[in-house]
Amino acid sequence: MLGGARAAEMRRRSPIIALARIAESADRMTRTVEDLDAARDRAAVTQEELASRTAEITNQRLYLLAIITAVFRPLGYSRPFWTLCGLFGTGVAFQVSWLHERGWL
Repeated sequence: MLGGARAAEMRRRSPIIALARIAESADRMTRTVEDLDAARDRAAVTQEELASRTAEITNQRLYLLAIITAVFRPLGYSRPFWTLCGLFGTGVAFQVSWLHERGWL
């Protein structure tokens, strides 16, 4: 008899215990989802910071390249540069006329 009463008591408590376990599992799941959201937010902030640092380094390098270009670019427009271009242009014109005279063009 004692076993039967105990079993009846367990059956009566079983739904209550099951509901408590379900509620506990739901709370645990909610905390886990909140932790995942926080981790995702931290990852997004870290990614933005990394992109910002990369952009800053790129801008510094482009600034240096612009300075170097500003210093050396005028050297390309000096008289010897255009003289060489004229000589090469004349050489090409001479070769074209020479090939045309021979009937190869």
